[in-house]
Amino acid sequence: MPDKDTIEQNQPSTIRNNNFFGNNTTSNFFSPLLAPAQLTGQQPALPTFTVDSFVDGNFPNFDVQYDVTGPAPKTGTLFITHHVFFKFEAAVTATERTQFVKDFSEKVHDTWSNKHLLTLKVPGFSNYQCNVDVSIGEVDKAEDAHTVINVKNELKRANVKGKTPVAGSETTHEAKMAKKDAADEPIHNIDQFDFARQVGNFNLGKTELSDCPDCSKGIDEVVTIINGIKPMDDPTQFNVAITYVGRASSDGDKKLNKELGQKRAKAVADKVTQDASPFGIGIITTKGEEHATTEKNFRRVDVLIDDKNTVESNMESQSTAAHEFGHMINFGDEYVEETKDKEVDNSIRFRGEKPRHYDDVSKMVDKAAADELYVGDNSSIMSVGGDIKRGHYAYFVDALNKITAHQLPANTGGNNWKVE
Repeated sequence: MPDKDTIEQNQPSTIRNNNFFGNNTTSNFFSPLLAPAQLTGQQPALPTFTVDSFVDGNFPNFDVQYDVTGPAPKTGTLFITHHVFFKFEAAVTATERTQFVKDFSEKVHDTWSNKHLLTLKVPGFSNYQCNVDVSIGEVDKAEDAHTVINVKNELKRANVKGKTPVAGSETTHEAKMAKKDAADEPIHNIDQFDFARQVGNFNLGKTELSDCPDCSKGIDEVVTIINGIKPMDDPTQFNVAITYVGRASSDGDKKLNKELGQKRAKAVADKVTQDASPFGIGIITTKGEEHATTEKNFRRVDVLIDDKNTVESNMESQSTAAHEFGHMINFGDEYVEETKDKEVDNSIRFRGEKPRHYDDVSKMVDKAAADELYVGDNSSIMSVGGDIKRGHYAYFVDALNKITAHQLPANTGGNNWKVE
C-alpha cells in the first residue's frame, strides 16, 4: 500500500488507471462509426469506474484502498488498514510481545473481515460489489499509529480512549490491554431479549400515560416490533414474551419510587396489550430508583421483548481484541453497565438505550441497521458476543462512498454503496 504521506491531502488518489490513455484518434471529416450496441439495437453499456484502484489515507481511524475488479458479478475488495504502535511493559518478554502482535492482528482480521458485502446500485451506472478486508498494520513510531496500545503484564480491564490528534501525529486512540487480551475469548452471559426499548418519560410522581408526553411514541415503536414478529409454527405456542420494568428517578422515598415503577409498568403494559396483536406472556415488575439519579429519563418503563422464534445460546464467547478494535475505529459499547467501576472510567448504559454511534450508523447505513445495536447483553461484537452486525460496517461504507463519489453521476446522493 503506498505511503500515506505521499497521498494528496483531502483528495482521493487513484492508481493503476488503464483507461486514461490509449491510441484514440478523432476524425474531423467523417461522422463517428456506430458502436456495436447501436448496430444491434442493444442498450449501450453503462458507465464504469475508470480506475482500477482508489486509495485514501486521510480517514482518521484507518486507511482505505478499494481494488476494483469490475462490475458485478465480479467482486472487488475494500482494504481497511488500522495502524497500531504496540508499547510493551518491561515485564512482557520478547516472545510474549511477538505473540501478542500476531494474536491481536489475526483476531481482528478474522472477526471483522468479509462479514457483509458492500453493493453499489446507482441509476445510469454499472452495478458493483466488494468484500471488506480488515487488517492491522504495525508501525515503528507512535505518531504514525491510529492507535497506541500500551500492553501490560496484567490489567484488570482492557480499555480504549479517544484522543484529539495533535500536529505531526496520526493517533486518534490510546488503549490499555493485558498481554493475555490478544488471544483471550471470555464467555459472557446473554440475556434472552431480542429487543429492548425505553418508554418515557413520566412527569415527576405520576403514573398515568396522560402524564407522559413521549410515551405514545415509545409505545407505538414497541407495538410495531411486536406486530412484526411472525407466529410460531405451532399455533398453540406464544410467539412473544414481554417484560415491563418500571423505573423512577431517585427523588423522594425509595419505597414510593418502587410503587411508582410498578404502576408505570402496568400502564404501559395495558396500552401495549390493547394496541398490539395477540402475542403471549407479559411480566410486570419494577426496579424503582435502582441505579437512578434525579434525571427525568429514569421516570420510564423498560420494555424487553423476547421473540420466541429465535433460539439464542445463554452464553457467548467474544474476542477481547476484536471488541477493543471496535472502539479503535470509533464505536462505543453496547452492553449493559448500570454502575461505575472505580478503577475504570467507564460509561453508564442501561438496556434499551441507543449507543453513542446510533446516529452515525443510521446516517451511514440505515435506521434498520442502527436499530439492531440498542444496548443489551447480546451477541453483538460491541456488546458481549462476536457478531459483526451490518451497522458495524458504517465507517467502512462511509469511507467507500467518499472515495468513489467523484466518479459517479451527479446528484446521486452521498450513500450510494450499501451494506448487505
